[in-house]
Amino acid sequence: MQAAREKVTQAHAIIFASPEHNYKISAALKNAYDWISFAHDPKIKAPLREKAAALMVCCLSDGLKAQEHFKRVCEYCKIKLMDKALLIKKN
Repeated sequence: MQAAREKVTQAHAIIFASPEHNYKISAALKNAYDWISFAHDPKIKAPLREKAAALMVCCLSDGLKAQEHFKRVCEYCKIKLMDKALLIKKN
């Protein structure tokens, strides 16, 4: 997790990817977010704080409910989440 924290700290933007589980992001993504979302040292800004980000959801529906869930999750770190949804469906 330390390596992930360091890469996120250095990044200008992040692309999150998750399957949709019961209209929410996966537990694995939420757990990773929780570990990276806070600073272990109070003198240092949290790695995800105010980063630009996008969410890619893989699902059978349109994925909008998972995106809405992730928007609420991102409020803690004030992540600048891309607000336009792009739907690509393969028949």
